Amino acid sequence: MQLDPAAQQGVLCSTQRHPESTERVLGPVGTMVAIEYKENSHRSKHPKHRDLHSRHGDDTRAPLATVNSTEDQLRELTEALDHEKRKRRKAEKRARKARKAQAATSGGNATSPSVADGSIERPRQASKVPMSTIRSHLGYDKPKWNAFRLYIQRALHTARLDWSSDWRAQDSTHLGAVWNVVIQDDAFPEAKRFKNLWGIERVAKQYWDSINNYQRDMQNPNSYRRLHAANRATQQVPDRSPSPIPSTSAPTAGPARPHLRRIDSSDAESESEHRAGGDDRGEDVDMREDQGGNDVESEDD
Repeated sequence: MQLDPAAQQGVLCSTQRHPESTERVLGPVGTMVAIEYKENSHRSKHPKHRDLHSRHGDDTRAPLATVNSTEDQLRELTEALDHEKRKRRKAEKRARKARKAQAATSGGNATSPSVADGSIERPRQASKVPMSTIRSHLGYDKPKWNAFRLYIQRALHTARLDWSSDWRAQDSTHLGAVWNVVIQDDAFPEAKRFKNLWGIERVAKQYWDSINNYQRDMQNPNSYRRLHAANRATQQVPDRSPSPIPSTSAPTAGPARPHLRRIDSSDAESESEHRAGGDDRGEDVDMREDQGGNDVESEDD
């Protein structure tokens, strides 16, 4: 540290006034210490200066060593904090990599059940899992699989859902009621194995998409489905007589055919006498009622 010319002149003056302090003047720092010592000692000899210093105080600034130590402590604390932040960032990065690796493994085995509790973990992209995969993990044959899907479809129609809105806009309470209805049915206990019931939701979402796609196509007059439906409606159906419905019961006997009864001469004479005498049966003597309820006139032999 170098002193300006005025300070150097003051140093020379002070050393000339106080020759006993020349041994302490070894350099700029030593010169300043010698000057402070001489000035303080000089002020202490004058009552006016002593009163001034006692009024304002001699320790107006913190010692240089104390300031340096405080700065060192702050620097150490800052470095320690930065070190902790770096360690935390590295730990979070390793945790993210571990989660990604675990998700990739579970995504490869899309719906593999865990050995511990037998549950089927939710894959990373559950919305893209095909229906055949869900059916294979449930272990259902075709009739039971169709019954399972039909049960979910009926539960969706029973719930108060807004079919004109998006799937994500549906009330979670209504969807939760659908899931509860499905898992509480004893006919499909395997559906409870899906963790967070993601398999049931996947089947329901697939049916929801098919219904919305059909309604959207029917509202569009230029869609293939709408045009195809219009063509089917305009086609004339040929007039066909309905085929007889086969009967599973035993055949019933029809009405009996009328037959003629041969009459002898003696019978003819008796009939003529009855006609002449006015029989109570009237003129119905010559009529014979067959089994079918038809009256046939008898012939004379």
